[in-house]
Amino acid sequence: MFARRWVLVVVLLAGMAAGAVLSKYAELSPTVADDREADRLAADLVQLQNTSKAFTTVAKLVGPSVVGISLKRHVLMDQDDPFAWMFGQMQQGTQASLGTGVIVDREGYILTNNHVVEGAGEIRVTLADQREIAGIVVGTDPDSDLAVVKIADKNQRPARLGDSDVVEVGEWVVAIGNPFGLSQSVTSGIVSAKGRSNVGVAQYEGFLQTDAAINPGNSGGPLVNLRGEVIGITTAILSRSGGYQGIGFAIPINRAKFVMKKLIEGGRVNRGYLGFVGSDVNANLVDWVNQYYQFDLKDLSDLCKLLRIPEPKGTFVVRVEKKTPAANAGVKEGDLIVAFGGKDVKNYQELRDQIAVAEVGSQVAVRVLRDGKEVDLTVVLGQRPRTRR
Repeated sequence: MFARRWVLVVVLLAGMAAGAVLSKYAELSPTVADDREADRLAADLVQLQNTSKAFTTVAKLVGPSVVGISLKRHVLMDQDDPFAWMFGQMQQGTQASLGTGVIVDREGYILTNNHVVEGAGEIRVTLADQREIAGIVVGTDPDSDLAVVKIADKNQRPARLGDSDVVEVGEWVVAIGNPFGLSQSVTSGIVSAKGRSNVGVAQYEGFLQTDAAINPGNSGGPLVNLRGEVIGITTAILSRSGGYQGIGFAIPINRAKFVMKKLIEGGRVNRGYLGFVGSDVNANLVDWVNQYYQFDLKDLSDLCKLLRIPEPKGTFVVRVEKKTPAANAGVKEGDLIVAFGGKDVKNYQELRDQIAVAEVGSQVAVRVLRDGKEVDLTVVLGQRPRTRR
């Protein structure tokens, strides 16, 4: 009952930043001067680690890269409309929406959330100098809740993208956004956890969890480390009230880089596909094995003994779909996938991510444990059907 009282809130953000070029670079072109300023601020951050000045310097460095995204989308009228029944269907209306994006390169590409621009009509982007210009959607990816927007202005400072794989739980982070329309708000916190899944936001999760305050209006904004590098794109909060309660989620920037590259190249993301249902080796799998196979395992240690593994790692194959790459390669129900493409598999989420970024049509080595013995297979990856929403 307790869990049901929590409401997952997807939050939108329109962020506007103010930045200026130092007067000592006045003789240089705006782009060169801005790069010099960014380099100076980044160098300062190396010296300012773990001091209060680090937060203000992060805001100065990244703030000018944060943009506001506003749009109008077509929506259905409220189902409680007393006149809707007269028309036999819900009436069409429009809804204004606010969100955030972060400029990622000099070509004018902006990274944001899919739910920020989904169903968009006209898109307006508010730059750091308060100008509003038109934006176009380059591509969207509902499976990761990411999208790329492009503007014609090539003189804006791009944010520096970090490496989310090396992020550590407990390190300081800064979120920049426009909660409740309050532009250019900066909040700080720590990375509370990594790899959060089963949140219900997207097919591919593995989120960074943070306690930096984010609220309705924050989605699409950057989550930044104290080196001034974007390590995540804020996407959702877990809340009873609909507002901040200390649990927010961000898409790791390494996943965002992959999606962004694919969207810019072709407007969509083609992901690898095997065609099986898997599970982590955990207490839930103990219950499932007992029920499905009529075993009497007492706990997780009993399951590890049954699988003949020293610790609960890998992905247990619950079901293999017919006529899929997994079935064609000889993957069987009850196998434990322990390696994919030469890399050890820790859990199901990690394996799904590895499959997703592998090239469609490529041959990949898969190692499974079957009856306690290692079996090496080769799979030819198919293309995962795209989520329809």
